Amino acid sequence: MYGVPPPWHEFLLLLAAALAAALVAAVLPRPQGPSPQPLRQAQGRPSPRGRGGSPFSPAPKEPATSEEGGSPPLPLGEVVPPAGGTGEGRLWDAAYAAAFTLALLQLVALALLRHESFRSQALDLGSLAQVAWNTSEGRWFESSVIPTTTNLLAEHFAPVFLLLAPLYRVLPDPRLLLFLQGSGLALGSLPLYLLARRRLGRPLGLGLAVAFLLSPPLLYLDLADFHEIALAAPLLSGALYFLGSRRWAPMGVCLAATLLLREEMGFVAAAFGLWLLGDALRARRPRSRRAGARPALWGGALVVLGLAWALGIVLVVIPAVRGGTPYPYLDRYVYLGSDLPGMLATLLLRPMDVLGTVARPERLDFVARLLLPWGLLPLLGSPLLLGLPTLAYTLLSQDPAQWDIQSQYHAPLIPIVAFAALAAIERLVGLRSAGPHPVPLPEGEGRRPHLSPWERSPAAGGRVRARRALAAFLLVSAGLSYLLHGPGLLARGFDGEQYRPTERAQRIYEILRSIPAEAGVATQTHLVPHLADRQHLYLLPWVRDWAAVDYVLLDRQGNRYPLTDEEYERLEAELTSRLGFQRVLEVEDLALYQRSM
Repeated sequence: MYGVPPPWHEFLLLLAAALAAALVAAVLPRPQGPSPQPLRQAQGRPSPRGRGGSPFSPAPKEPATSEEGGSPPLPLGEVVPPAGGTGEGRLWDAAYAAAFTLALLQLVALALLRHESFRSQALDLGSLAQVAWNTSEGRWFESSVIPTTTNLLAEHFAPVFLLLAPLYRVLPDPRLLLFLQGSGLALGSLPLYLLARRRLGRPLGLGLAVAFLLSPPLLYLDLADFHEIALAAPLLSGALYFLGSRRWAPMGVCLAATLLLREEMGFVAAAFGLWLLGDALRARRPRSRRAGARPALWGGALVVLGLAWALGIVLVVIPAVRGGTPYPYLDRYVYLGSDLPGMLATLLLRPMDVLGTVARPERLDFVARLLLPWGLLPLLGSPLLLGLPTLAYTLLSQDPAQWDIQSQYHAPLIPIVAFAALAAIERLVGLRSAGPHPVPLPEGEGRRPHLSPWERSPAAGGRVRARRALAAFLLVSAGLSYLLHGPGLLARGFDGEQYRPTERAQRIYEILRSIPAEAGVATQTHLVPHLADRQHLYLLPWVRDWAAVDYVLLDRQGNRYPLTDEEYERLEAELTSRLGFQRVLEVEDLALYQRSM
């Protein structure tokens, strides 16, 4: 919340508890089991980074390559999981499925109950629901709710509504948007679990997925009405999965999809491109250079496309839609300069002034709340660099909403932080060796499928303790962050009143049903989302054309934003004295006015 001092004592206690849990897990005696089986080194299995090694960690030294026709390469650090289909493996997968299902139910249910209890707002669920409805009716991107424009493209470039329009045509209800958003946020954990399961094993994969699903930033994003930028979380999670798997084409598809959400996603795509270019430059051996050609091509294309997309929209497309007026959100950075070149000059020539702005307590609190569910582990993971563009424009903004954890602006950071934690754990556990990768013996030579390769290695004891300690540290950090700072069930920030239906809410619904579907309406912010399926809908007092308004609905007990109490009472008096409306219904503090014939 704005103006609330950061609870640093809670942050420190949370980390202390997580460290204590990690210490206990590390010193517990290792369960006794069958004797470790002998290892044989994988022959003829080189580790070219271009084939499948992790781009999240430094490249290991390459062993001698195999001759043509040998076994297919197995990259170093590519964890060989236990044999699929075992009872233990299915148990961990079932545990993830259960955690995913519970999280999905919470995300969707709380968002829907909050809307049905009239806690959703005109900005942004009401305006974006009207955009979706108008687009489905052929009036692309139109909205009468947005106070500064009638076209969403004058505020944000979001072609994704063209894809949502067919769905909205079938089910024209704001709850469809809330369902899609909650489902997408939950699905963001799946690529994380799949990559972590392959690289770290199922237990740590489950821990990472649970931390993702319990993350307070994820829950706050879900409860901040609907924002198209929230769909970046699952798409970027998919892009990071394919980046970690070195599958460039599907990664490019995921990043291309994020460009349809908002203009700033071009900077994130460019960050991926720079990452790939740096990954290609690190390759030194001739074989690695050939293998790095494709990452270099993809990286160059992403940098050019991402920057061209973002800058072209900010500097050309949106000003053109606005009739020559500059991109509206540049005002949040006006202290850096009057235009984009001036802002860049300030960043380069006055870095200490910029650092002083970024390092203010309220901004550091925002960063801490992003990282604490992961026990600060993402700071050790190199994928965190992919979030620098988003962190930069978020922390440099003068608008407090941008660095408020309860808003939507941090959506692209959620998967980036999660995959940075994965990379940090991979590095700490030490799964990436510099020698040939140990592989289990075949069946009949003592292979035990339920023992993973690193558990059969000479350093098994230390690695098992490290993995066990990190799993405990991660789960305690995520659990305490959820309980202390989250808004979900059983958390300290859970407010059941937001989700409890009341008799008064039922009376409001009865009045809403009495308003004709084709009628123009002006009303208050918490009522706008429930009337979004109409062409003429206005948030009081921002009414462009009173002649298009047939009904005015007032709720004296409801949210009066942006009016003060005095302005609200004056407006209600003017409805009958100046604007030509008469009261046709009054129930408690609810009043419905209709234009006089």
